[in-house]
Parts: sequence; C-alpha cells; structure tokens
Amino acid sequence: MTLDLATLLWTLTVVSSVLAVAVLVVAWRDRAHAGLGIWGVGLVVNALSYPMFALRAVGWPHVSILIVNVLTALTIALHLRATIAYQGRRAWNISPWVEWAAVAAMALIATVFLHHDQWRNVLGSVCLAGLSFLFLLHAWLPGLRRKRLTGRLVLTAGTLLLAMMFTLRGLFMVLQADWQSNYRVPDQVQAWTYMVAMAVILLNTMGFVLMQMEQAVARQHDLATHDGLTGVYNRLELNDALERYGARSARDNTPLALLMIDIDHFKTVNDRYGHLAGDHVLREVAQRVAKRLRRADMLARFGGEEFLALLPGTNVQGAMVVAEGVRCAIAEHPVAVLGHDIPVTVSVGVHVGIPGQAPYTTEAMIAASDRALYEAKAQGRNRVIAQ
Repeated sequence: MTLDLATLLWTLTVVSSVLAVAVLVVAWRDRAHAGLGIWGVGLVVNALSYPMFALRAVGWPHVSILIVNVLTALTIALHLRATIAYQGRRAWNISPWVEWAAVAAMALIATVFLHHDQWRNVLGSVCLAGLSFLFLLHAWLPGLRRKRLTGRLVLTAGTLLLAMMFTLRGLFMVLQADWQSNYRVPDQVQAWTYMVAMAVILLNTMGFVLMQMEQAVARQHDLATHDGLTGVYNRLELNDALERYGARSARDNTPLALLMIDIDHFKTVNDRYGHLAGDHVLREVAQRVAKRLRRADMLARFGGEEFLALLPGTNVQGAMVVAEGVRCAIAEHPVAVLGHDIPVTVSVGVHVGIPGQAPYTTEAMIAASDRALYEAKAQGRNRVIAQ
C-alpha cells in the first residue's frame, strides 16, 4: 500500500485544526475543564508542524527539520502538561521544566546534528519516545485506586501507540542508516509515521475529551448524592440506600444495624466559636466516624448535626462495639479549629433488625434508633444506647 505523503500532511493539518478549534471553544465556554485549554493549544502547535514539512520543497530543508522537530516535542509536552493539570493531586509532582527540558533537548539535537541525518533521527526518536513514555505513565497513573474509565483507556492506548511509533522509528534508523554518509528517510516511512500520528492525535483527543466528560458526570453525581459540607452521603442517597440495604438484608435474612449519631451541645459550639468553627466540627466528626466504619458500611448526614450509619450484616453486639469506637474516637481528641481546641462528644442510638420482618420497616428502624439516641441524651449524653 502506497501512501501519498503530501496528502497525509494536509489531511493531518485539517484534522488537527478542526480538533483544536472545537477543543478551544469548549475550553473557553466552560473553564471548569482542567487542562482542556492547554490540550487545545497543543493541537494548534501540532497543526502548525505539518505545513512546515513543505519548506523542504522550496529549498529550506534545514529550517523545516528544526521547526518540525521542535513543534513535535512541544505538542507532546503540552499534552503531557494538560494531562497533569487534569489529574491534579493524583499526578506525580513533576516540574514543568521537565517537559521544557525535553523540548530544549530536541531543539539542541536538531541543531547540532542538522547535517548528520543518522544521529539526528536516532537521538530525536529517543528523546520523543522518552517524552511519550512519560506521557503514557501520567495517562495510565499506575497508583490510581479508582476504576479506569473509557476515556483513560483510550488516552492510554493513544499514548502507548505514540511511544511505540517513536521507538520503532528509532530502531529502524539504527538498522537502516549508513552511519558513514547522510541518510534520507524513505517517503513511505515518513508517510506511515504520519499515518500513525493521525491515529494518535484522534485517539488521544477523544480519550482526553471523554475523561473530561466522565469527570463532569462524576462531579454531578457527587453533587446529587453527597452532602456539600461534610462529604458524606446526603439524605436523598440515604433513602435509596435504605431500600437497597433493607432488600439485601431481608433477602439474606441478615441483620441491618442503624447508628443514629448526634453531636452533643452543637448549638453551643456555634454560639461560642461561630458557624465556621461549627462547620469544621461537622466535617471533622464525619471524617472520624467514616474511619471507624467498614467499606461495606454507609454514612450519611441525616440532618443538622445528626448522622446515620448503616451497617449490613451486623448484630447488636457488633453494632455496639462500632458505636462505642465512634464515640471514643470523637471524645478522646478535641477538634482544633481557629486556634481553639474544642471538646466534642456524640451520643449514639443503636437499633438492629431485619427490614421486612414485622415490625421492622426501615422507617420503624430509623424511629427506633432515634428513640435510642434521645435516651442517650436523657442519660447525660456522650454515651451509646441500643433499643
């Protein structure tokens, strides 16, 4: 199969330009997408690199070589930086100078070995392959704990293809070049390189945009299901969870434990230290409670300073142990906020049953845990009572 190099170059220019315009418009209209603007700038740089190849036809081959190599490295560096911006704290903390150093190295290689095609092509491929593998690592994120969604997999496939392309191109130059004379890269090798480059730019851009979309959907889901202040589940998600947990408990004939947790004298905290301090106390209590629960358990903000924890497959004895652990975790260490160590305690009402077995409806179980909570309050607070 013979590929026309000139047609490929103009096709790549058009494809990259169209993608750049689309991405930059979206980034400009909605600045919430981290790294999307940088990605769009990378596409612009990529689109500019292909017409520079035509300078060879008008007698400026050395200028063409220098510009194309630098713009290629700059495109990868910008897309790497966009990916790091998207990943945020999950990304490895590398300095932007690493990417710029790679671009500078590419410029140096193209300049020093301008008249030595073999060394320039081999060393340039090594430099670009190294930058591509760094890009691949940030796209994949080996330490990522969450499931890798479609966008990340597509971007990883594109960056892997990019790294392999430069690696194989470098190996080809090592095996084919006559190191004692100038070597002209065959047009078909150039054409296949640019063919793969078009596949890479499409895969990577689709993957990055998909990652942005999936992140936006996840953010909307979090807003709909989580309490904005404490980060735990909200009352709406709690209602859905009660149905799921209750149905599973009834189906498996296993107990479901409810822990109704209330911060003692919370109004006094707000009145004495202010509402910002009160908000901090709410967040800290939520975090300490969450740390005492299993992954299978659920914690939701029930309302005000009240939280409700669902513990599937937990009997009364187990629920009391967890509830006492929660109480101690909060009571033993004051909450430090705004220069004050605020002593905080909680009262916990515990109820265990199998939903669906009379009289254990989920509503009745919540009411029972609430009565247990008020009994704990009546007995002096900072205690656990089961009903």
